[in-house]
Formats: sequence, structure tokens, C-alpha cells
Amino acid sequence: MRSRRASHGIARPLNCGVRRHPVKLTEFHDFVAQHSAWFRGSQRETPASLADAEKTMAVELPDSLKWLLSTWGYSEACGLPSLADTVSATLRCRAKLGLPSRYVILEDRNDAGVVFLDLGASQDRETCPVYWVGTHNFQRLAENTPMDSDCDTFEGFSNWVASELNRLQEESPAKSQ
Repeated sequence: MRSRRASHGIARPLNCGVRRHPVKLTEFHDFVAQHSAWFRGSQRETPASLADAEKTMAVELPDSLKWLLSTWGYSEACGLPSLADTVSATLRCRAKLGLPSRYVILEDRNDAGVVFLDLGASQDRETCPVYWVGTHNFQRLAENTPMDSDCDTFEGFSNWVASELNRLQEESPAKSQ
């Protein structure tokens, strides 16, 4: 079973207190700007690198994800460690596990599970859910069998990012002040 909360021994879903309804892109821009200290990253993606990743995975990523990585770059709160890792993990899981092309692996957290985006769940890419599941559930997903309750769901990439920020703020309260 994956650990949902490592610090302080508290086990609770990361999405507690996070808005569960779709967030408009302009609201997401404002949210990131209000928490800019958490989102300033060193490396940014370019329109060409984002387009190349989409072409390689044969998907269209949410605008919120593309905007965040091209405007702010990578940070602890951005929701994925790198686009190159995302592409690599997604293609590897498609080849080895037969993972359907609607899924994009945002992060493999090893024993803490897998975070993935389901781009086939909605025509509006901003509302496509992000799931954080136990590794055993990810295998079930690839086999098209029902997952158990070791799963957190976030309505859209922007809500996933808000949850990651919430987790980081709880772990580093001094930076939040």
C-alpha cells in the first residue's frame, strides 16, 4: 500500500481541502501567481518540446500543464518531475503493460504509487482526472480490471497541482509564511 502522507505519520488523502470542481485556466494562472515562490522553476519547456512530447505520445496535453511548464518551469509543486520522464514512462508502460493510449504517466513514485492522467475521460482536457494509485492498481488498470480503494482522484491537472502545493506547504510550513 502506498504512503499518502509521509511526514508526521499522518495518513490522509492529499486532496482534502482542495477544490474538486474544474478550475478555469485563468483561475489557475491566478492561483500559481499567488503562490509564485512555490512555482518558480529553473528549467522551462518550449512550445516545440511540448509539441514533440504530445506527438511522441499521440495525445494533446491539458493547457494548464503546458502553460505551467512553459511559463514557470519545473518546481516541487508543478505536478511532475519532467516531461522527458513522463514521455519515457508512458511509452514504456504502453509497450510492456499494454497501457491504453488515453493514459499519460505523470510520475512513477515507486513504492508510493503511480500518478497518471486519463485523457480519455472527458473531451475537455482540463477536466480529465488525475489519479494517484497504488502500484498494484496501476497493473489492474493496464489489465482493464477494477481498482481497489487505494486511489486518490483529482478533477483535472490544476487540482492535482493544488494538491501537491498543499502537501508541500504542510511539509514546509516555514516557506508558507
